[in-house]
Amino acid sequence: MIRVLTAEDNSQKEAAWSLFEEVYPDFESRVPFYSEYKEKVLSKALILYGEVDGSIKGVIAFYCNDSGSRTAYITQIAVKETSRRLGIGGILLGKCEEISLQKGMRYLRLEVRNDNANAIRFYQGHSLQFEKKASEKSMYMIKSL
Repeated sequence: MIRVLTAEDNSQKEAAWSLFEEVYPDFESRVPFYSEYKEKVLSKALILYGEVDGSIKGVIAFYCNDSGSRTAYITQIAVKETSRRLGIGGILLGKCEEISLQKGMRYLRLEVRNDNANAIRFYQGHSLQFEKKASEKSMYMIKSL
């Protein structure tokens, strides 16, 4: 059974962050100003994790504090390779949407690399659609909540 929990203390947040680094081993080299980015996510984002038998299998970090545009933003989502196709990502995404709605958000946005076909299919399967080009290597996807 998958339990979704909120990372509330530093040890839970660091454990969740470790999963991002495990799933994306080149993460640190791909993200400019990695240390600052990590500190921002750990201190300001909502971080949920999916746990099976006491082990973290998936994580989502997102912001839902933009009262102007009322748009929540997923900054990271990751599921362990060995735990994919078990519904963990969809459950985390659903909980992210639920919390975002409770906080008054109307939209959910994320950025995805153009070459990440599996992620794009996953997001499309959860009703996110192409919004606009983010860079030469990535795009924004969005959905109404």
